Amino acid sequence: MHAKELLEVERREIRALHYTWIAFFLTFYVWFNMAPLATSMLQTESYLTPDHIKLFLIANVALTIPGRVIVGMALDRFGPRRVFSILMVVMAIPTWFFAFGDSAMQLFVSRLFMSIVGAGFVLGVSCWYLIKDRSRDFALRSIKVAAIFGLVASLLTAMTGDGSAYEVAQKQPMKLAAMEGLYEGGNGVGLVGIALINPEKTHYNDGVEPLLMKIEIPKMLSMLAERELDAYVPGIVNLIEGGYTLKDGTVALSAKEKIAKGQLAIQALANYRRRAISRRPRSTRLRSMKTSPISAMATSKIRQS
Repeated sequence: MHAKELLEVERREIRALHYTWIAFFLTFYVWFNMAPLATSMLQTESYLTPDHIKLFLIANVALTIPGRVIVGMALDRFGPRRVFSILMVVMAIPTWFFAFGDSAMQLFVSRLFMSIVGAGFVLGVSCWYLIKDRSRDFALRSIKVAAIFGLVASLLTAMTGDGSAYEVAQKQPMKLAAMEGLYEGGNGVGLVGIALINPEKTHYNDGVEPLLMKIEIPKMLSMLAERELDAYVPGIVNLIEGGYTLKDGTVALSAKEKIAKGQLAIQALANYRRRAISRRPRSTRLRSMKTSPISAMATSKIRQS
């Protein structure tokens, strides 16, 4: 094959070749995106440790071998085009849920099922065999197995990933808003699929549009966050300034109000500890101030006063 033949897209085998390498690239991109994310995840997620990252890396390849075997079997029955398409679409589900994970266990489970995307290697090789008309029966068998295994694993991932995405919306609404570039919340918010970020946006209330363009799925973010199509999802501005109505009917506090209440609680705890410690013998006062793991900040307040 000459290089100029690669541009002859009107030929069926050339189109198949381009479709295959693009799909193959995407599967490996998803499979190996754990490595560059490891450093940034440790810096931004306080509940993760280096040991967690090592565990995720192991999970990233744990199901790859059995996945390739099963995908190969699926190829025999359904053909490479269907199997590769199904694998690509279905494995997008655990990839999405990994992005929304908010605990080490949820990230581990999502990453475990994402390892099945490594079965795309089988699909890529099988598609190449089909293009070259080599070992056609073997290629079809391998593609079919990869597709079945990927489908089953993705369904299992969806069961755990849905809960993960929901928990992020409930416990870390600012994280959800930042990931979606959602500055102004509302009811029936759409899920952004493709977008261009506006580099001129430097502050949450500078009046500049955060996205230059976007393609979104209508009302899907509300569905993921609250499991209702018309549910309210707060944006970054809403979470900072407050004032919107919560699900229990109360009004959300602004970030400044939350900080003020937190400082008041710390001071109240410090006052309580000062009164409690003053009633103890001197030998136990110093010991309690050194060993209490809960109120280190309150102890600092006492010492400052």
